[in-house]
Amino acid sequence: MANKVLAERKMLVILAAALLIFGGMLMAWNWAKEKPAQGGSTAGTALTGNVQEIYLKALGSGTYDKQTLTVRKGLPVRLHFSAEPTAGCGKALLIKKFGVQLVSKNGEEQVATFTPQETGTFEYSCSMRMFVGKMTVVP
Repeated sequence: MANKVLAERKMLVILAAALLIFGGMLMAWNWAKEKPAQGGSTAGTALTGNVQEIYLKALGSGTYDKQTLTVRKGLPVRLHFSAEPTAGCGKALLIKKFGVQLVSKNGEEQVATFTPQETGTFEYSCSMRMFVGKMTVVP
């Protein structure tokens, strides 16, 4: 009986270690996928004229291709959103603070334009909050 309990505890420890390793690898993989900002733009954005262009994609893996975005207050943002066909509920994108509600069917791009008027960090997500990211508005 004691041997059985010991064997079960060993199995639980091994399983817990494997889950921690897998979780760490997944986090590292997502971090490596994020694209660095280009040409002095804020994270995840590019400036075209006076408009901040953002390209955001929901992936079939259950995440966005960019987990964080940074935009400037008072400048219009043009958000280009698409989703992989296997993204499930991630095909919908909501940014409640800015009234954004987009749905990408069959992977096509949807576009919303808004102008952030206050600084802070705001959540973007799918309608079920299974896909979640943060948009930071800076002065």
